Amino acid sequence: MQGLIAGGTYTADVYVWDLSQDGDFQVFKSTLSASSHQEPVTAVSWHSGSADDSLHNGGEDADVLISLGSDGRLLMWRWQTAELLYGFELMWQHPDTRKMVLWGGTCMALPQQGFQQQPWGCLVGPEGGAVFRCSLDSNAAARQAFAQAVGAQQKGLVGSAIKSLVCQHAGPVHALSASPFDPNLALSCGLDGQARICSILLRQPLLELAPSDKYPFAAQWSPARPTVIAIGTGDGRVFLYDLMHSPERPVRILDVCGSAQPVHGLAFNVQAPELFATTDQQSVKVWTLQEALTKQRAKERQAVDRLVADATAT
Repeated sequence: MQGLIAGGTYTADVYVWDLSQDGDFQVFKSTLSASSHQEPVTAVSWHSGSADDSLHNGGEDADVLISLGSDGRLLMWRWQTAELLYGFELMWQHPDTRKMVLWGGTCMALPQQGFQQQPWGCLVGPEGGAVFRCSLDSNAAARQAFAQAVGAQQKGLVGSAIKSLVCQHAGPVHALSASPFDPNLALSCGLDGQARICSILLRQPLLELAPSDKYPFAAQWSPARPTVIAIGTGDGRVFLYDLMHSPERPVRILDVCGSAQPVHGLAFNVQAPELFATTDQQSVKVWTLQEALTKQRAKERQAVDRLVADATAT
């Protein structure tokens, strides 16, 4: 997977580029059909599965690209063969009318360990403010029917991927991140100014943070430490929290671009935990994190367990 970059466009296309090859880097572009995205693609994510995964056919090409769109479609692609494997819609009850509506997606997160041994689970944040737990599982008969519908230029999307409501923001969800250490925990932030740590097993948030009077636009869980999270806000700053040190006060604040531009993206580095990247509308910056934020401490996972236990007891 080294050298591969996936992206989605405002014109509803999904791309893959291979930077390791010479000449034209583009190796995949999605084909428009009745089942593909019809509106802007808001998120893409790789899923590297095994040959035993239900969505795979058991060959060496067990890497699937998942895309989310503002059209409320969640699609799986086998980019090596330019094949749309399967797709769902995001159908769920409206909290006011209780009628089933189609929710446009804004962000998603795939846990590294799966949800409760479910290898095809993911989290999706829509425009309406909810955080949904979704299942991407399917059977051979459903995939065959989907392929036939795509071949006949018909809409093949069947059913909703949404299985349950995890938590609710009062406005669109801007970012989602699944904990690399606990498949039931997720970090989200939204237009209501809140960043929340939630469990798919509980309806109430475990922790609510409002680091700035500006909206948070980006959030991610550290891949190196179970209690470290980062939140990027509209005033050009990134707030780094160590929940083992304090669940309310950041241990470091990065002034990314003053108050000129919001921080729209941030990323920890899995291979080099001391490196941390941020982006606004004009530039990408790489920062160095101190060892205190990258080296796992004794009993750190137990601290996360206590956070869940305290929320369950209240």
